[in-house]
Amino acid sequence: MTFAERLKQLRLEKGYTQEELAKLVNVSQPSYWAYENKDVIPYKNTQIQLAKVLGVTVEELMNGEERSR
Repeated sequence: MTFAERLKQLRLEKGYTQEELAKLVNVSQPSYWAYENKDVIPYKNTQIQLAKVLGVTVEELMNGEERSR
């Protein structure tokens, strides 16, 4: 699964629209759209915010893997 596919899946599981999630992580809706549709990788700060809002680790968000604890 690509980053874009994981991001969309997590967003839908949480019930957010693209616009809502973009506002929560302080990016424009067109930028967020590119994350899901063009597989654009966000800056590290945005990765951290997305992971927090979506309830996953950055590693899970970016790679689809749980970090060993």
